Amino acid sequence: NNAGIVLYGSNSNSVHNNTCDNNDGDGLSVDYSHGNDIRDNLCSNNSVNGIAIYSSEASSFSNNITNNSCFQNGYVLDGAGIYVSSSSAYSSTGNSIAHNECDSNNYYGIWVLNSPNNVVSSNDVIKSNGSGILVQGSSGSQVSFNNLVLNGDSGIWLDDSEGCAVHNNIARLNTDGAYLSDSNHNDLYSNEFQGNSYGVYVDGSANNSIADNNCSDNVGGAGIYLYISTYNTIQNNTCSGSNVGISLYRSNDNAFTNNTCDGN
Repeated sequence: NNAGIVLYGSNSNSVHNNTCDNNDGDGLSVDYSHGNDIRDNLCSNNSVNGIAIYSSEASSFSNNITNNSCFQNGYVLDGAGIYVSSSSAYSSTGNSIAHNECDSNNYYGIWVLNSPNNVVSSNDVIKSNGSGILVQGSSGSQVSFNNLVLNGDSGIWLDDSEGCAVHNNIARLNTDGAYLSDSNHNDLYSNEFQGNSYGVYVDGSANNSIADNNCSDNVGGAGIYLYISTYNTIQNNTCSGSNVGISLYRSNDNAFTNNTCDGN
């Protein structure tokens, strides 16, 4: 597949300190493999993804993708700095994506597609043309302690995903701090969503808990915005210094408790 490095059906390898750039496919590709330690690699200017994990389900050990630098990937085919996906037969689960730097990638900084129960933590994701982190069709994911700045779309986007925990992230100067579309039963708490157009944008989603977030200074829109969304719980958030603190459009049966909305 014209990648720099390919692991296929290969387990418990150490892939450290390699440079994978200017390849016609992915920089580093991991297929049907688990228990690999992928760290301190530079993956830049590849046509598709910087690092890609395909159909790699953890048995006893997950793949660890740590301390890699993934810059300017996906400018030929829309790709991401780091990409995780599943096939119909094998699901990419239990992988850890942590402490990576994803800068100026064409599509998304980190993209988890149809792959449940992965951890995306403590990454720096900046200047993606799309969202910083997209969790799509990937329930049970954890997105925490990431720094997301100056991405062209949302800092964090949950799409068609349930039971995810999104906490202790910092998202600034994006279109939305966090965007939920068709995503139910998720927990968003203790995040800093400041200086975006919208702090949290909930679109067609239900039964989510949005608590203890700082959604201030989102001057283009609102601190928290619900669009055709129901049965969400919004409590203990700070929504100050925005055009509107909290705003609803055609959204029913939601609960709002102990939020601070001043100086808007």
